[in-house]
Amino acid sequence: MEILELEENSKAWEDFLQKNESQIFHTPEWGIFVKKTFPSARHVCLAAFDHGEIQLIFPFTEIRSRLFGRKLISCAFVDYGGPAGNMDFFGKVIDDVGRRYVQSFGYLEMHRGLGDFGESMEKFGLSKSVGGRRFITRLGNTEELWIKISKQKRKAVRKAEESGLKVREIERKELENIYKLYLKGMREFGSPPYPLSFFENFYSIFVEKGLGRVLGTYHNDELVALLMGYTYRKRIHIIINVSDKRYLETRPNDILHWEFIKWGCENGYQAFDWGRSRISVASPPNFFKRMWATEEEDFPHYYLLWKSKKIPNVDPEGPKYKLFTKAWKRMPVTLTAAAGGRIRQGLGI
Repeated sequence: MEILELEENSKAWEDFLQKNESQIFHTPEWGIFVKKTFPSARHVCLAAFDHGEIQLIFPFTEIRSRLFGRKLISCAFVDYGGPAGNMDFFGKVIDDVGRRYVQSFGYLEMHRGLGDFGESMEKFGLSKSVGGRRFITRLGNTEELWIKISKQKRKAVRKAEESGLKVREIERKELENIYKLYLKGMREFGSPPYPLSFFENFYSIFVEKGLGRVLGTYHNDELVALLMGYTYRKRIHIIINVSDKRYLETRPNDILHWEFIKWGCENGYQAFDWGRSRISVASPPNFFKRMWATEEEDFPHYYLLWKSKKIPNVDPEGPKYKLFTKAWKRMPVTLTAAAGGRIRQGLGI
């Protein structure tokens, strides 16, 4: 057996993905996306070869930041992470990663995969930390699912329709309007935004290959809400949702989510993944998601410590985080656009 770093045009990689369950970050396209969008982050995909065939792949990103330190994340800039393939080979791959990085990086952070790895990671030296939740809406018959979602949400969708809101796919030529709405929305959240290149590359690498979708709600031809996500295999994974608060009373987000869910049902998708959420039960986003016939479960991260001595603790309810959020909300939009991409790249989020 040998462990090698895969090249983007590897035929063996393509063959492996055809035979194994995987997610968007296991693909060569994901590595290209990270390379073009976050130039200071280096994406790596290691493969365990046995008898000339790939048995397991393990993607991760090298994050180097003077402010936030040096770490590996599987995977950075996306909710999920971890290996794909035959887990019998994972131990040797993790040992190889340790030999490569133990002297120069603080730790490895690995997000959960499609299934929870449970306690099995402990035998590989990884410690489990539960800091989030995930919500999944199982897709199938549109009419049956419509009945399952909460009465409040069905009423909200009808209100949006009666208000004259329209939902359609957003074309790439509307990037300026997309980013303008996104920047305002992220400032209202108190969160640093992705750079414009994130959206440019999302279209060229994912949307044009059917691996992503960008949907918008319009009021008199004005974009008032945005929803985008990966559409890989039988799964829709939502990554961004922002809206113009002036139109919230017309319920643009409700009709937007329903149209994306309905499209998924009609096109053979099996799951609508709302992404990772804070673990707080009282979180407004969590309350919103629970109304859409969702399944809810823990979303753990796993850590392998090297130079760092303890698992990182990022507490969204802590005083430092709240102070940062409050300050960010007061910053000019142009300044958040200039600084946001660097912050996200340094954190790997």
